[in-house]
Amino acid sequence: MRKLIISLILVVTLLPSLALALTESYIHYEAEVFTPSSFTGKKKVVNNSRVNLLLQVFRDNRLVNLSDYYIQWNLEGKAFLGAIGLDTASFSGPGLTRSSYEIEAVIRGYYPDGKNLKTSISIPVFTPLVTLSLDNPVKASVYFYNIKSIEDLIFSWKAKGKEIVKGSGLDFILLNRTDDKTGDILEIEVQAKNIDNPVETSRFFRSIHL
Repeated sequence: MRKLIISLILVVTLLPSLALALTESYIHYEAEVFTPSSFTGKKKVVNNSRVNLLLQVFRDNRLVNLSDYYIQWNLEGKAFLGAIGLDTASFSGPGLTRSSYEIEAVIRGYYPDGKNLKTSISIPVFTPLVTLSLDNPVKASVYFYNIKSIEDLIFSWKAKGKEIVKGSGLDFILLNRTDDKTGDILEIEVQAKNIDNPVETSRFFRSIHL
């Protein structure tokens, strides 16, 4: 009987401490998009890209094991995944062009009183990007396209306002600068277009002072 009373006292005193514990929750994300092999930054989300999600909860600065909790994932206010211990999820963005995706993770019955723990995040949506080097050959670098390889892009190159070459995977050009003079300005433009989704197009223009 004495052991039972002690156990009840422990349970009663423990529940308030759980309720008062500092809880912090975060949703991390990264997109499955093409970037140069040297790129070490965050892979940004673009329309139609596949996005991987990770939910983490910290109680008093300690990572909480979520394997016993039912976790529901919502996209734009609608549930798309749910299971016990489902602290990771993936989704492919709806086909409509938008500026962000609204994500929510709900841990059912997380708190001792049965209330849910909700975590939300607004994921910004970017557009693909192409940039140019100043070297010769001039090389284009592409970021955040929904492609598997550079061959999935059509590159169109212009110099001094005239198209000079166009082709799949053609991410560099060698300029003939024998007639160029010191002080001249060379205007270079490149366009990179997704073969399977022409909406994914980006341009970059650069003036090179010789």
